[in-house]
Amino acid sequence: MSPIIDTVERNNRDPEIKKAEAAMFKLFWPEVRGNYFFRNRRVYMDFLKSGDGKIYYMPQQSLTIPAFVLVGNWRDRTDITALWYVKGVGLAKKSLVMEAAGECFNSGAEKMVTKLLGEYEAAEFRQWGFKKACRIVLFEKRLADRPGIAGQPVGIRLSRFRKSMLEKVLKVDSSSFDDFWRLDDRTLEAIASSCRRNVFLVAQRGNQVVGYAVAGANGSLGYLQRLGVERGSHGQGIGRLLCSAVLRTLYDMGTTVVMVNTQEDNQVGLRLYDKLGFRELLDTRYIMQYEANDYRRVS
Repeated sequence: MSPIIDTVERNNRDPEIKKAEAAMFKLFWPEVRGNYFFRNRRVYMDFLKSGDGKIYYMPQQSLTIPAFVLVGNWRDRTDITALWYVKGVGLAKKSLVMEAAGECFNSGAEKMVTKLLGEYEAAEFRQWGFKKACRIVLFEKRLADRPGIAGQPVGIRLSRFRKSMLEKVLKVDSSSFDDFWRLDDRTLEAIASSCRRNVFLVAQRGNQVVGYAVAGANGSLGYLQRLGVERGSHGQGIGRLLCSAVLRTLYDMGTTVVMVNTQEDNQVGLRLYDKLGFRELLDTRYIMQYEANDYRRVS
């Protein structure tokens, strides 16, 4: 294993950083396990072995698991790299993030984006040249009683997701979200299996899938993770029907609090969650981004 950048060219104060080989992937799994996207070990290993994911680490440390970053494609976008996991603080963290960014930009990526960050960590990334990509609003709903089901639009029926519906669900997702937020099949699978207990409902009109909702529960805490309604079916009550059915299922799983988040400019989603009784929290999150052009200007 050779350093990413020759040590002769490095400043002596900078730590050595290496790219992990396939034989090392299992070493980092205990640290990554439980991450929202990589709760399942198979998903983690497939992501790395496919070449879409990469790990950069600092070998000169007396730790069982050294400081490292896990980066890879943002969903199926090869032009956007996601910073999926970071273990490290201070200079080590900055060095790993910036080294990984440079490597990804040199490989053709146009930008790097972070996962959801709190105010403090977002400010840390801002010092390194990252800018706000979007602000995410958090909502909470407490389930004191079993929720009722919203009125069912004419011709609409709900059913559990089956694998044969995957292409239709992804088509609805593509209609519902802009390019950045659209899912690929691997990310949808990761979301749908990310909690201890999960529910995946679809809304159909005849044989056509017109909407879907994914949610999960970890004990008493539930998450409404994804909701999509095809653009031509907006305003018909399909989203509200899906949400109410999911909330009832989460309640039956033992959930007492349900969380959901959305972009601050998603007016349709904001109005829907307000109608369903969700309360906005002050604890907001950010996705930060670093563009290749900004990196090259300071390199």
